[in-house]
Amino acid sequence: MPDQSDPSFEPSFEPAAVHSARRVSEASIVWTLVASTVAVVLGLASGSSALVAFGCVGYVDLVG
Repeated sequence: MPDQSDPSFEPSFEPAAVHSARRVSEASIVWTLVASTVAVVLGLASGSSALVAFGCVGYVDLVG
């Protein structure tokens, strides 16, 4: 393993690890979008402002 204290050390990113990390991020985005949309729709249908707010917080989290 290279010496990380060496100033010329530059970490290399393995394509498989980067691909896996991207897939996890994409899955997280899709899950948050679906869950937030369901929460807002159910909140509007049932008249629950708390559920609508919960879904909107999910959208804010998604943007972040």
